[in-house]
Amino acid sequence: MGDEVEPQGWGEIRPGRGFSFVRVFQKRLGEPTVVRFADGREIVTDDGTTWGRDVGEVWEHVTARLVPLNDTVPKVENYEFFSLSEVQALLDPNTRLEIIRRPATGEPEDEVL
Repeated sequence: MGDEVEPQGWGEIRPGRGFSFVRVFQKRLGEPTVVRFADGREIVTDDGTTWGRDVGEVWEHVTARLVPLNDTVPKVENYEFFSLSEVQALLDPNTRLEIIRRPATGEPEDEVL
């Protein structure tokens, strides 16, 4: 198991347990990304993704702008708010390959593929 993460305090946001997922969102620079949750549900996000970490928390939260899955869906701005503790993996929507996933062991570290 890696270094323990301290709960967020007041002031500058410090990396938490889900920061490797945050880095993937940052590196993709607004490219659509599939978020797969532990319960199997999936959403597709785009460049409207922001993150933060609440005081006392060890996991980051995300506010993500959703992308319609096809052209027949009206282009209305919809957002989803979630904790990275709920996320199983991030995938490329074109290839469906995992970019990053949480290991099955339940360890707090993430595996970058």
